[in-house]
Amino acid sequence: MKGFTGMRLHRAALTVVTATSVVLAPVTVPTATAADAAAGTSAQPASTPSPTCADSDAIYRTTSGSWSWGLRNSFINYINGPIARGTITVDGDVVGQDPKPNGPFGKGNPRSFSFPTMPDEIDPTQSIMLATRGSVHITGHAYERADKQPILDDTFSAFRLILKGTTATLKADMKARAFVDTEKLGPWIDSPDVDVATWTLTQPVVVPAEGGTVTFTSGSGEAGRGQFTTEGLKAFGNFYGESDGWVDPISGSFTVERECPPPPPEVPVGNPQVTVSRTEFDASRSEAVTVTGTGFTHPAAVSTRPPFPGMSSGVYVAFGKFPATWKPSAGVPSSSRPYASVNWAVPAELVPLIGGTALGATPLTPDGAFSATLLVDKAAADAAAAEKGITDGVYGIYTYPGGGAEVPTFETFTPVTFTTPAPTTEAKPTTEPAPTTEATPTTEAKPTTEPAPKPAPTTEAKPTTEPAPAPSTPATPTTQAPAPKPTPTPTPAPEPVGSLNLPFLSFLTPLWTAIRGLFGGATGTGTVQGSLPGSLTGASASTSAPAPSTPAATPTPPAGSAPGSSGSSVELSGARFQLAFIPGLIISAAVSGLLFLLRTFLHR
Repeated sequence: MKGFTGMRLHRAALTVVTATSVVLAPVTVPTATAADAAAGTSAQPASTPSPTCADSDAIYRTTSGSWSWGLRNSFINYINGPIARGTITVDGDVVGQDPKPNGPFGKGNPRSFSFPTMPDEIDPTQSIMLATRGSVHITGHAYERADKQPILDDTFSAFRLILKGTTATLKADMKARAFVDTEKLGPWIDSPDVDVATWTLTQPVVVPAEGGTVTFTSGSGEAGRGQFTTEGLKAFGNFYGESDGWVDPISGSFTVERECPPPPPEVPVGNPQVTVSRTEFDASRSEAVTVTGTGFTHPAAVSTRPPFPGMSSGVYVAFGKFPATWKPSAGVPSSSRPYASVNWAVPAELVPLIGGTALGATPLTPDGAFSATLLVDKAAADAAAAEKGITDGVYGIYTYPGGGAEVPTFETFTPVTFTTPAPTTEAKPTTEPAPTTEATPTTEAKPTTEPAPKPAPTTEAKPTTEPAPAPSTPATPTTQAPAPKPTPTPTPAPEPVGSLNLPFLSFLTPLWTAIRGLFGGATGTGTVQGSLPGSLTGASASTSAPAPSTPAATPTPPAGSAPGSSGSSVELSGARFQLAFIPGLIISAAVSGLLFLLRTFLHR
């Protein structure tokens, strides 16, 4: 084990000596007599009269005092002698007394100790505790080791002397090394809050009813010795047994002051007022309401039952369906007030005692004001009332004193009403509008198995008197009878029909259009179109009724096209050829035959 590296720190504050407010039970405090003083204890009354109050209401406090103890003189002499060659040091409020005056060893070490007491509140009818901050540290046999760590190492701290009747008990925190031998370090023994020693006093300790100074002693010499406890003997390496584990006598005194508690503040009679944020609710829903109150103060508002009897009763704030006669002041039991939601407004210091705000506690200010939030639920109120057999109750916000108190002015009622909204049928959506698209052609061609034509990237058809093929859903080739030409209005062009995968024949498109227009003024809708390299798209020839079109400017002839011969003029991209009858017939027949053969071949 490594050596002791520092003195054990005493407790900075002792919970056992923290002054707290105590309400004393009714007692009769005896007064010390002259016989007591002669026997070794005495009580001197306070020099000034104590305030007027019953002893049971008085507060007693120790204001000063001290007691003395020499530990065990044989042990102190051993520490100060040539064998142990030890040290004795004190810390805190402990005072070393009777230092050794001379000698090669232990010079200046104290041989007894004084323990000044801290002020504390006491109950004269119970045990009295005199507490002292500080410590006593004793070491020995350090010279026998090369590292100079003491083999004997004891620290006593946080002293509390408990006086009750004729018994005095010393409690302390102890830390000591167990003794192994004079060369080897023993393990640490840590013993907090243990009884170190006890004494029998010559007389009971008595506190005068009016306060004063109290003295006590265990006597002197061997007659006044006390006894180490079993735990106390461990601090001395068990060198001593129970038969010879005596300790030096003790003696001391302390002063007690008697005080009367200040009278409680006078509680005014308030004028309770309640404000509710709303009073009309939806019967089908649970809705919140804010309830504020003022003036809820009264001397009679004192709780008569747990959790805090004798303290402020506060006020209950509840929503429910109560019977017409519901008030506590009318003798109505709490079972006839079936609330659906409730808050308990109490002084702020009492809020934690009833579970805090999470469980419905609401702070009540000293002037009787509160703000509470309730849930108003008609179904819940009906269920709570039905459980208590109440069928003719009245819905409302109620307030009344808590804790069993009876304060009629705390009893208030604010009615609430419920509405049942007329059933509403949500308008079901009609056919949802289709996404906005551009107008589609009025005349739709039936789809075929042919792939949809794609617009040629090089030559765009310009508007003419003929319907331009629109790249859309492919349709089955149809033949329609010519129809009268309608008034020219812009209309979408019909879908292209058929397809010929002949990009190299795109030059025949204007020729074919001109020839078809020559006979009867019909406009051919069949086109032979080119496309991007590698694709083969076009349209098979078909005949459709003429469609009106918006006159358009004459398009620029595409590259690679040339005007026709034989006195004809050619308008490219859909312009009509003006040909002589016979040559046109021959050319038309030849082209028609060629297209027919190609179409037949490709669609086999």
